[in-house]
Amino acid sequence: MISMAIVISYDDDSLLDSYFSDCANHVVSFLKTTQLEITEVTNNQCNSAYFDIKVLPLLSNNKSILIIFSHGNDNSFLCNGTPFLESEIAIDNINNIIIYTNSCSTGKVFGKAIDISGGTFIGYEADVRIPKDLNYRRYFVECDNWGIFCLFNEKIKLVNLRQAVKVKFNQHIDTLCKTNGNDFFIASLLREARDNFVVLGQNLDRTII
Repeated sequence: MISMAIVISYDDDSLLDSYFSDCANHVVSFLKTTQLEITEVTNNQCNSAYFDIKVLPLLSNNKSILIIFSHGNDNSFLCNGTPFLESEIAIDNINNIIIYTNSCSTGKVFGKAIDISGGTFIGYEADVRIPKDLNYRRYFVECDNWGIFCLFNEKIKLVNLRQAVKVKFNQHIDTLCKTNGNDFFIASLLREARDNFVVLGQNLDRTII
């Protein structure tokens, strides 16, 4: 059973401002209601040296969920354009690791590498877009984090997670489509994210708490 959550994020992003830290604050607020030990990694700590020295030992010694809010590409997680975690991650304890993220495209290569190695990856396999209008961002924060709520509050199995998250996306899409104007465009962004959300792993018929 998962005993530790490590939450990685940074703020003042050149494209998304505080979006990643907003996601982190939202999920940490929820995780504090659980029995998990929580470690936060933020801002200038989002670099490969800090990850290797401080985060990898935590992952290697615990049954952990690593939650990452950052930019990404097929193969890596990025902070200010620089990779701080790539698919060659060396974790001896990989079978006890779950990686949960809202980073673009990391499911395409990174996630599959984690799957093959015996871990579990939850995230997006293609690029997702976040609206600039702050009035709509709460929908995306909630959808990005809904899987965490389902896993630790609803206690659903990993194999059922994708469908549960899809339901939350659809609720917000339906709400937006009932209005006029720019809301239809925002709904289309949520559809893109919903359709690219994946859960990868070799042992998904289980709960994690």
